[in-house]
Amino acid sequence: MTLRRRALRRRALRRRVSPLRVASGHDQESTRLTCESDMFKFLSPYNWTAFAFRRPVTVFMVLVSAILFGAVSFRLLPMELVPARDGIWMNVWVPYPNSTPEDNVHLIARPLEGELKTLRGLRRVESNSSTNGVNVNLVFEPGTDMKLAYVEVRDRVERVRPALPDEINRIWVRKFSSTDIPIMYLSLSWHGDRDALFQVVDEQLIPRIERIDGIAGIDAWGSRSRQVIIDLDEDLLKAYRVNVEQFIRAMDQANMDSPGGYVEDGGFRYIVRLSGAFETVQDIQSYPINERGLKLSDVARVEYRKPTSYRRFRLNGQDAVGMVISKESNANTVEVTAAVKETLSDLTRDPRWPGLTYFIFFEQSSWILNSLKALGTAGMWGGLFALGVLFFFLRRYRTTFIIAASIPASILVTFTVMYFVNTGYGILSLNLISLMGLMLGIGMLVDNAVVVLENIVRLRRMGVEPVQAAIQGAREVSVAVSAATLTTAIVFLPLLFIGGGNAQTEMREFGLVITISLISSLVMSLSFIPLLASRLLREGGLPTVSLLEALEQRYAQVIGWVLNHRLDVALILGGFVILTFLVPMRSVTMDNSSSDPRRVWMYIEPGEYASLEYTDRFVTDLENQWMASADSLNIRAIRSDFRPGRITFEVFLQNGADDSAWDVLRHKAKAPWVWGSLALCAVVLILVRRKPNALQITAVLTALYVAILLILGTQGGVQTFRTSEEVARTIRETIPEVPGLVVRWRWGEGGEEDPRVSIALHGENPRRLEQIAEDVNARLGQLPEITAITTDLDNEETQDEVQVTVDREVSGKFGLTPRRVAEMTLSGIRGNELKRLKTEDREIRVWVQSKEEDRETVHQLRDQAVYLDDGTQLPLATMASFTQTPAFRTVFRRDSETILMVRANTTKEGIETLGGKISTSLADLSLPRGYSWRLGDRWEQLEEDTAAMVTAILLALVAVLLLLGSLFESYIDPLIIILVSIPFAYFGCYWMLWATGTNMSVLAMIGIVILIGVVVNNAIVFIDHIKHLEREGRLKGRELIIQAGRDRLRPILMTAFTTMLGLLPMAIGTATLGDQPYYPMGRSVMGGLIFSTIGAMIALPLVYSAFEDLRNWWGGIVARIKRPV
Repeated sequence: MTLRRRALRRRALRRRVSPLRVASGHDQESTRLTCESDMFKFLSPYNWTAFAFRRPVTVFMVLVSAILFGAVSFRLLPMELVPARDGIWMNVWVPYPNSTPEDNVHLIARPLEGELKTLRGLRRVESNSSTNGVNVNLVFEPGTDMKLAYVEVRDRVERVRPALPDEINRIWVRKFSSTDIPIMYLSLSWHGDRDALFQVVDEQLIPRIERIDGIAGIDAWGSRSRQVIIDLDEDLLKAYRVNVEQFIRAMDQANMDSPGGYVEDGGFRYIVRLSGAFETVQDIQSYPINERGLKLSDVARVEYRKPTSYRRFRLNGQDAVGMVISKESNANTVEVTAAVKETLSDLTRDPRWPGLTYFIFFEQSSWILNSLKALGTAGMWGGLFALGVLFFFLRRYRTTFIIAASIPASILVTFTVMYFVNTGYGILSLNLISLMGLMLGIGMLVDNAVVVLENIVRLRRMGVEPVQAAIQGAREVSVAVSAATLTTAIVFLPLLFIGGGNAQTEMREFGLVITISLISSLVMSLSFIPLLASRLLREGGLPTVSLLEALEQRYAQVIGWVLNHRLDVALILGGFVILTFLVPMRSVTMDNSSSDPRRVWMYIEPGEYASLEYTDRFVTDLENQWMASADSLNIRAIRSDFRPGRITFEVFLQNGADDSAWDVLRHKAKAPWVWGSLALCAVVLILVRRKPNALQITAVLTALYVAILLILGTQGGVQTFRTSEEVARTIRETIPEVPGLVVRWRWGEGGEEDPRVSIALHGENPRRLEQIAEDVNARLGQLPEITAITTDLDNEETQDEVQVTVDREVSGKFGLTPRRVAEMTLSGIRGNELKRLKTEDREIRVWVQSKEEDRETVHQLRDQAVYLDDGTQLPLATMASFTQTPAFRTVFRRDSETILMVRANTTKEGIETLGGKISTSLADLSLPRGYSWRLGDRWEQLEEDTAAMVTAILLALVAVLLLLGSLFESYIDPLIIILVSIPFAYFGCYWMLWATGTNMSVLAMIGIVILIGVVVNNAIVFIDHIKHLEREGRLKGRELIIQAGRDRLRPILMTAFTTMLGLLPMAIGTATLGDQPYYPMGRSVMGGLIFSTIGAMIALPLVYSAFEDLRNWWGGIVARIKRPV
């Protein structure tokens, strides 16, 4: 028979025909179908193998081209922090400085909210009214056309403008997208003069950075631009009887250009324009006040200068200026950031400004590059683990090389597809989300290749020739690997239809990247892998592994015991389920805690009525003390922002990533637990040295243990640094206790200002809400889990206000309204912005106010002049009363209701547990009509995320069930796969989180969704082989299941180990998605894979045999019913 096949093959080669044409009758028919030009049939996975053997050179050239394109595409793909997306929110800012928050609510917030609530697709309206104006945030429903919404918002703002105060000149409307996120926050400091520092920033740095290609805008804080400031002298105004109200109105009307139509003269038409606008500061100074020749300079000081500021910014004890830099939407973040850094370095090296330094608080490129580094590390370890696992199972360098080649090839092919998708549709870039998808997919890229190659090797061990083994091996598992890939990809489909717009965009990038990489690995496993295997696996004698042979034999015995004791195994599994509900599922809480931010925030009030000089000395003493202990406190930089009586510190701490991997490794090698664990491995080896395969088992475990140490070492960061909480508590102790001292501090997820749960009190009257908040505080204080309680009144810088109440009866006698009285007396104190001074190159702000010496005391306020129609002056005190009351610094509103936030903090309980206890405590809270309370945004977000993920899990289950049913053309087999895979994966996720002390988070729940598509792969491979053996008809019943288990044990273990070990860097690493660590997702997926693999190996024979008995029993009943009587 062998000689006949060789003769046929030689004849086929002479005819330039593939050996497929001279195979068996079934193979000849398959070849004929493959050769047909029907494109749909070409897309069949089985036909990919046939095409590869018919056109091997073509396949190789296509693969090389895709790899080359991938290398080029990687450099051409845009690098971004997050996927490009339009936000579903907008902001409306109405500046109205020097007004009270409650006045701004009545004058601005309520009219604006009433008009904006008519917008289509509006989900929520939030506003906060402060002394500087009103800020309105609009949140729209996902899927809203934000470009159209922006136009409608502008329309509503113009509609309501006539109802707003006349002093409002500009209203800002902004819509947000991911491209608006600044690429860099930085601060420049100098030991020299502050004005000189401002000059360097304004005249040197900003123009240089603006010339960089890709820069969109620069905002500087700490340095205010110059403007024309008119300081009115109240004594001179009274002496010359100048009415401030009329003067301001007249100046605003004088500074204008007006069109005058056109005239005709001598056959020519001329456009007429009346030009009366101010052109220089001298024009403003010489503006006539009255008909007697009085000029503005006679009663006011007019200067072009920076406004007086009582606020100071410092960096490491030196005066500083902060900058926020944004890029153009299509610019490369990494390249633009590098250019900005180079410009900063050139400027600091300039000898004209010695001592000029800068500190970067945040820059996007480091996040992107760190993610790329994490991807490279994950890829390296995933590849090394895959090589180790494959070599251990196959014991051939060639077979190991075949599968290892699929990892970089699949990744590069993925980059190629990403580039073309990005070019055509503007999606898929190198960002944190897509790179996380690649990191997660690293361990799954070899699964298809492992299943295909292992089946080919199995056939080679049976004596099948290389070419036929490659073709037949790929054909036998083509349905299984296709189903495994499609089930992994389809679980992302439900995620595209739930949640907000941002979640949809991120899941789209995440799912598409994983899907593209898995499909590329599927194509390679059914085309390139069999082709390469037929060339490299020509030797007949492949080595056997005694450990694996013994493991297969022992597993066959386990399956036999399971089939003989099905009731006992079912009871054991039932006990495991009950234990899971009692232990991990009750212990693991839902929380989205972020990683250590390496940053401490501290807000200090050094006492009432503290002057700027006293506050400056207080800040300087703390800065010097902390910088002297910078090494022991791990401090990198200290940013100070203060004004009289108000101080804000931001302390930046050193990061573990600053150390090299070798430093970390040397540090970890000194730990006692490392040597103790290695000694334990040696003791175990000595104890079991006479056992069969003991050396192999111990060597594998030791190698895995050393690999974990190496992974921890490559993460960077010697863990001798003190945590942010420890540093926060230490520097808190250094603050001297003075009368009236107020200190609030936080360090990310801990501290007094970052609570786990907030309570929103809704109503209308802020004073009444304040009273309700006191009752809520008393109730929450009785809960032992609560460590701190704060409210908006504590967090805001509250101050007293002087309420001026105009007597309507008295003012009416003089023919005045309260509004006219306010405009005449308070315009100078509050200040007014006039029309801007237009020069040749820009517009300059013009601000008029009373000089500082005339607006310092309440006595000066009472003495403000009120002018009657006949020119008579009266002091304000003759027609108004003055009372001093506490004032809100900010009034918050949501959906036309005033809200006051009460925040409860704890470090012991998760948000889910704490939220439930707070709800119980406030259940019987008595509230007036129209007032209510609810748990805050964080709780709402948690509930929304949980509900969305539960929906996604259910939809993913349905999608996988439908897909498996269509692939297997069966109702029972997909149900068996779901029953033995998904529950064990879900339970395993909780056991892993419980064992590692990890909370359930959104990333962990995304890992559960992914598990639905991944864990079914083992059961698919098992069931598919059972069906294949059934079709052969050689085995039946119990022997059939045992043989299928033996045949598929190796690929199941190989794919499980390669995937789990590929996720190991993510599960024990320090990489983060923003401030959220990756490890909850890695651990949940690893736990699910471990338990689902065990479930597939133990529970699947049990469930499959039970369904077979049920099917036979039902078939017997049907047969008896159909039997003729």
